[in-house]
Amino acid sequence: MERVRLTPRGRLILTGIEQSLRGDRRLTHGMRDERRHRSFSLPLAAALLGTASVCLMFVDIRTSNPGVIWVFAGA
Repeated sequence: MERVRLTPRGRLILTGIEQSLRGDRRLTHGMRDERRHRSFSLPLAAALLGTASVCLMFVDIRTSNPGVIWVFAGA
């Protein structure tokens, strides 16, 4: 990736934006909480979806009912 050099005016604008964002406590707090929440919820969601898929597959194999097959195909 090439390094792009900013003009002095561009650097000044970028510095002002960064200072403004650093000064926003709600944004900083929200981003910190979101990162922690996301790292917990993603594995949990994957585990729940995996469990549901295995249950549907088991029911599908046991019943061979076309309705159940379509439900499994939709999941």
